[in-house]
Amino acid sequence: MSQADGRLIKPETLTLLRNTILECFAQGQFHQVGIREICQKARVSPQTVYKYFGNKESLLTACIEQDMLELSQLMAAAAETSTDPLLRLNAVTEAFFSFYATRPRVAALIYLNVPLAHWAHQMSLGQQRAISVLHEVFSHAQQQDMIANWANIKLLVEMCAGSVQRIVVGWLAEGCPDDLLARGRMVMQVIWQGVSVRE
Repeated sequence: MSQADGRLIKPETLTLLRNTILECFAQGQFHQVGIREICQKARVSPQTVYKYFGNKESLLTACIEQDMLELSQLMAAAAETSTDPLLRLNAVTEAFFSFYATRPRVAALIYLNVPLAHWAHQMSLGQQRAISVLHEVFSHAQQQDMIANWANIKLLVEMCAGSVQRIVVGWLAEGCPDDLLARGRMVMQVIWQGVSVRE
């Protein structure tokens, strides 16, 4: 991740910070722990964190960027498994929700700890790529006349992102039951039915 001074933070330092943040969340104390406490636990100087990130939200975003990039790669690979627009959307949906179902701590960091406004204004590369995959899948479906021409793809992707956030937050609040993938499938099916062209 490129920083203000043009250099990269050392990968091992970022790993230490990431592991510490995950540990803080596992103990349910992320909101109670400030940057200084995180630095103390990770044995990283606060000056380093402030220099590269400036605030806790940016630090958190950087620490989960590896996960976001992995998710976007899984989604991109899933989109390539078929040329059928609906099968592509289903595959991307499976990749997305399966990823979080197996990583509830990462899901909680992303959906419970990073303010939505932060994501909207400082979208990470991984997040950009994930959204780009979904945009491409919907655009392809529209080009194949399977999504109505009146549907604005950018707004459709935003609607999906909002729905996904509500689904994941609800799932986390309920203690992460085994049905996240089923919830995701249902939401995407409803969205597809709303914009698909019916014979």
